[in-house]
Amino acid sequence: MKPFALLPVIEDSARLFAQQAADKRLTLLVDASPTLPHRVVGDPARLKQLATNLISNAVKFTDHGEVVVKVNVETLANNEVELRLTVEDTGVGIEIGQQQRLFEAFQQLDGSGTREHGGTGLGLAIVKRIAGLMNGQVTLLESTPNGSTFELRLPFTVHEPYRPQERLITRAVLLWDENPRIQIAIGHTLDAFNIPFTGFESLESLIDTASEDDVIVVGFNDYQHFCDREREIPDTPHRVILLPSLIQVLSRQDFVFLQKPVTRRSLYEALVQHPSPAATTPVAMTSRKLPAQVLAADDNAANRLLISALLDELSLPAHICESGREAITRCQQASYPLIILDLQMPELGGAETARRIRETTDNAESYIVALTAHLADDEPSESQAVFNE
Repeated sequence: MKPFALLPVIEDSARLFAQQAADKRLTLLVDASPTLPHRVVGDPARLKQLATNLISNAVKFTDHGEVVVKVNVETLANNEVELRLTVEDTGVGIEIGQQQRLFEAFQQLDGSGTREHGGTGLGLAIVKRIAGLMNGQVTLLESTPNGSTFELRLPFTVHEPYRPQERLITRAVLLWDENPRIQIAIGHTLDAFNIPFTGFESLESLIDTASEDDVIVVGFNDYQHFCDREREIPDTPHRVILLPSLIQVLSRQDFVFLQKPVTRRSLYEALVQHPSPAATTPVAMTSRKLPAQVLAADDNAANRLLISALLDELSLPAHICESGREAITRCQQASYPLIILDLQMPELGGAETARRIRETTDNAESYIVALTAHLADDEPSESQAVFNE
């Protein structure tokens, strides 16, 4: 048991499934109360395991629509609170006759939905067991053919209560998102930081209101919708764009891009600590040399997705390649201060790729990192000459 920041644990759990939800064209959002305690005493690892399991199920069994994670607390006596985490989905639902056995080990739904999506049948049984060990409970609040709602209740001791922050932005943020529920959730985040905002029912209304000094937060359901409306977004020095996936915009620096579901901290940093460059001086994307960024190469699709997510978490723009040959081609065209290479790529391994990259004009002094799950006995000395780490 130790003090920990409550909301980031749940946000991190949801973000594990951000790209999966985007690939399925699902809306995934976290809507947290603005007045959550900053820190509580408990077991963050178990909480993350519970939240991850519930969100994973919701995303897995939902093919259309949305998954909504709501985070609230109810104040109890003696500095205690009860976390109420609900996960709503628009998935396949659970038949009444199957709901009684839902939390039993090795029980799966008999309908085609579970067979189609797979699973061991242990997930919810484990959730129930862990919740009980934490003096809490998990319940199925509602299930219809149009979706299900699970609720997790856990008690925690408040270590650091919510306190209103000093107002760091005095001018109201102009806010619009294609999805009204996401707009409400972002509004709650702004309220948590005591940042004033004005929400709009349409992008046109925001455009008509905006002036050259306004801070703008605009969200789209997908990248194509953003492309269709990009030229209409007002030219202001502070423009934050919210998208389900950042894969198509990793090399861009003319906006601040955040991936949905947006974490409270990332939005705060985008608005207060790291304003975007002025729209009147956009990065020239037609130049042969791209803006300074990270280059990564891995032949495994899952590894590429993980690398992309980790670099995105660090707000580092990146090019992700599928092979060593593609990485070399990139390095012949642009400079990359940091390069990450998988050692065991087919055709052209990481060590040989690194050697050829060292021969390019712009990347001879780049910092190159080797990425591998195992290292053969003869590889350390061979790799030391071309890799920095």
